[in-house]
Amino acid sequence: REEDIFQLYDARIPNEVLDQVSLERWVKNLERVEVEELNFSKEELLVAEDNAPDLTDFPDRLNTEHLSLELDYQFQPGTAKDGISVEVPVSVLMQLKEEDLDWLVPGMIKEKCMAMIKALPKPLRKNFVPVPDVIEQIMPAVKEGEGDLKAVLAHQLQRLKAVTIPSDSWKEYTLPEHLMMNINILDLNGQLIDSGRSLTRLKEKYAAVSRKAMSDVSGSSVEESGLTDWTFGELKEVHEIHQGGLTVLSWPALVDNGDSVSLKLMDTSHSANSKTRCGIARLYMLKNRQQIKYLQKELLQDPGRLSAMNKFSGRDQLVEQLIMTSYQSAFRLDEQLPRDKESFEAMYLECRGDLVEISQKLEKLLNKTLDAMAGVIKLLKKYKGIQDLGLIEDINRQIDALVYVDFLVDTPVEVLQDFPRFFQAIVQRLEKYPRQQEKDRQWSGLLAQWWGKYKDRVQQFESAQQSSESLENFRWMLEELRVSLFAQTLGTRYPVSEKRLEKAWTEIDS
Repeated sequence: REEDIFQLYDARIPNEVLDQVSLERWVKNLERVEVEELNFSKEELLVAEDNAPDLTDFPDRLNTEHLSLELDYQFQPGTAKDGISVEVPVSVLMQLKEEDLDWLVPGMIKEKCMAMIKALPKPLRKNFVPVPDVIEQIMPAVKEGEGDLKAVLAHQLQRLKAVTIPSDSWKEYTLPEHLMMNINILDLNGQLIDSGRSLTRLKEKYAAVSRKAMSDVSGSSVEESGLTDWTFGELKEVHEIHQGGLTVLSWPALVDNGDSVSLKLMDTSHSANSKTRCGIARLYMLKNRQQIKYLQKELLQDPGRLSAMNKFSGRDQLVEQLIMTSYQSAFRLDEQLPRDKESFEAMYLECRGDLVEISQKLEKLLNKTLDAMAGVIKLLKKYKGIQDLGLIEDINRQIDALVYVDFLVDTPVEVLQDFPRFFQAIVQRLEKYPRQQEKDRQWSGLLAQWWGKYKDRVQQFESAQQSSESLENFRWMLEELRVSLFAQTLGTRYPVSEKRLEKAWTEIDS
C-alpha cells in the first residue's frame, strides 16, 4: 500500500527534507551505510492483512497515577489537531508530568523512538543505522513506567551499541507534531480554553487559573487564614476530591504570614511540606513570644562581624532568619511534621528546651560561614589579571548563589553545615590555580554548563509556581562536584561525578 511505503521512507528521511533540492543535498552527505538503508527488502514491502493495528494499542483514555483523561485521535496532517489530543480539565493541569505525555500511546511509541533516533546529532546518529533494525532490537525493552522516555531510550541505545547518549542530546530536536501529545485545556464546564503541545508553556500560562479551579473543585472551606494556634483539626497529607471520573489532588499547607499562618492548598507535596515547615515554626514562635524576645536581643551581637552582614538587609533581618531556622531545627521539622493538635503540642513540650542551645550552635555556624566567605573574598582580590577574569566571575557567582538575603531559611540545615567546607574548597582552588589554570578553565566551563541548565529548569518551575525536591537535591550535587574537582582531599558528603549528575538530571520531576 502507498501508505505503508510512505511510512518506510518517513522512518528514514529526516524532517528537514521538504523538497527535491533538500532531498538531493541530504543524500549527497550520506555515508554508504546510510544510503543502503534507503533500499527496502521484499519482506518490508509486503504488508500482510494480519498486520493491522491492534486497537488496544490505541486506548480511549490516558491513565496516570491519579488521572484518567480522555484521548482523541485525528488524522489531519498539517493542522493543529493532527495526532493524539488529551482532554485536560484545568483543575488537574498542574498534576500532569512530561513523562505522562511523552509516552503517547503504545501504538505510536515505536514511531516516536525512531524519529528521536533520527533527531540525534549526526556523530551520535551514525552509530544507530539502519534505524529500523536498531528499533526492532531495543523496543521490547523500552517500557512505559520506567521513567522519562529520553532516559529510557538513551539507556537502551547505550546498552545495544555501548555509545553514551548525553542528557542534552535531544535539547534542540523537533518532532513531527503528530508525535507530540496535543493538550486541550478545558474549563470547569468542559469548554476548550486553549491547546498546545508544550506542557511547560501551558503550566506557566495557566498556573493561577489552575489553582483557582483546583480550589473551587476541592472546596474553599478547606482554606483558612489568620490562624495563630492549632485550631483547624487534622492537617492531611493530601486532599482528594473525586469528580466526573477524575481524582483532583491538592496538598494542604500551613503558610507563614509573619503574625499568623494560613491553611492553603498546594500543587505538590514538596511545595506543601516546604511551606508547612515555616508555618508550624511560626505557630511555635507565636506560643513562645518571651523566648523570641530573648533571642532577638542575644543573637549576632558581635560588632566585628557587622560588615559581613552588609550582604543582608541589616542585622534584624538575619536574626529573624536565624530564629526561624532554629525553630525548624529544634522541633525537627525536617524529619517529621505534626499532623494534628495532639502531636503538635507533644512536640512543643518535648523540644522547646533545646531551642536556645540549637540557636547558639546555628549562630556559630553562621559566623563560621561569614568568616570563611570574608576570607575567600579577601584572597580573591589578589587575582587581578585579564587571564583571571573567568576565575573571578565563577567564584563570585558561586558565592552569590550560596550566601544571599534569604539563604538561611532557603537552605536545609544539614547543607548549611557544609558551607564552611564549600568555602574551604574555594580557598584550595585559588591556591592551586596558578599551576593548573587549564584544568580550572575546563572544570569551570563544565560547571557553568550544568549551572545554566539548572537555572533554566528553576525558571520553568518558578514560572509555573511549583517546586521540585529532586531539582533542589541536584543543586547541592553541583556544589559537591565543585569540591570533588577543585579540592578532592576535602571529601564530599556522598559520591559525585559527572555521570551521577547526568543520571540525577534525568530523574528531576517534570
